[in-house]
Amino acid sequence: MTVFSRRGRAERAPAALAARQAELEATGASLVDLTGTNPTTCGLPVNAPAWPEVAEYVPAPLGLEVARVAVARHLGLQAVPSRVALTASTSEAYAWLLTALCDAGDDVLVPHPGYPLLEAFAAYAGVRLSPYALRDEGTHWALDVPALLEAATPRTRAVVVVSPANPTGHLLREDELAALSAVCAGRGWALVVDEVFHDAARHGLPVAGRQLPCLTFALGGLSKACGLPQAKLAWTVVSGPPPLVDEALYRLEALGDAFLSVGSAVQHAAPALLAGGTAFRSAVSARVQENHAALRARRRTDATWDVRPVHGGWAQVLRLPASRSEDATCLRALDAGVVVHPGWYYDFPSGAWLVLSLLAPPADFARGLERLVPVLDATW
Repeated sequence: MTVFSRRGRAERAPAALAARQAELEATGASLVDLTGTNPTTCGLPVNAPAWPEVAEYVPAPLGLEVARVAVARHLGLQAVPSRVALTASTSEAYAWLLTALCDAGDDVLVPHPGYPLLEAFAAYAGVRLSPYALRDEGTHWALDVPALLEAATPRTRAVVVVSPANPTGHLLREDELAALSAVCAGRGWALVVDEVFHDAARHGLPVAGRQLPCLTFALGGLSKACGLPQAKLAWTVVSGPPPLVDEALYRLEALGDAFLSVGSAVQHAAPALLAGGTAFRSAVSARVQENHAALRARRRTDATWDVRPVHGGWAQVLRLPASRSEDATCLRALDAGVVVHPGWYYDFPSGAWLVLSLLAPPADFARGLERLVPVLDATW
């Protein structure tokens, strides 16, 4: 069984006409191209006076070199920009990967608890999602490989890991990565590691660019790395056995050529945006730590609710007594003037949980705690 789907273009040989044209162009033959439909190369006025770099449209299915090099440099992978594929968002990257890896009716293993992101994409692609549970160790969440294998089916094609995870903050450890990549290699599965929150991790090395025994896709983007969700630029770094990497890039290039969704302007801006994102990332780290500390300070030592450690990401998980209703707690909090999420929104498998963001301005966060903590402390 191949790791790739039967969808899309599998034939890699160029058409006879294209091959002959390439031969003639290589000899320096003067050809008059009467097929061109790119208005920026036909001598017409171009309305881009303030940005000469984007005056000419250069369709690049995997992304412009200037942006791919900038991403590789940002990730510390100067030698592998050729293995970087750009998309408009990580959501689009997921959609491409589901198409490239899965046929209709195949399934992908996804973590629970987790952010409900993939459900819509899987539904559109006709792909099933099989949840595997992250294990609550008290001080951290852990990936349970045996439990993951129990969730697999004969039609499993890939495993998704989010590191750091949203909302638990689970950060993939070296032993977990080694075990998981060995399983994927042995079963012919692809490994998809969503690292959009990695810049907000407390420790740990990114998976992007690591040489693992299985075909691996590591996702990231400007949305979380620079606080620019409106800029619409994300990346996928492909690694693993060279033949599989080569085929994966070919298939991603075919998908990219079909949609060409990433704008030229943001790609030319990518080096400056990534370089300038340092201040944003530092501010996020300081904000998350400050708000987390404020929350811990507000918890009484005899409180029945617990503040879970934050190892990465922007979310904070609170564990409630099992007898508490998540919905009832959220409704009481809302009546008190503060909005929080119930754990079921993130598919927590058991227990009672709340999830809140640590990104709020500290003054707003403190005001929210003034309203939330009495609800959590109340006996009802």
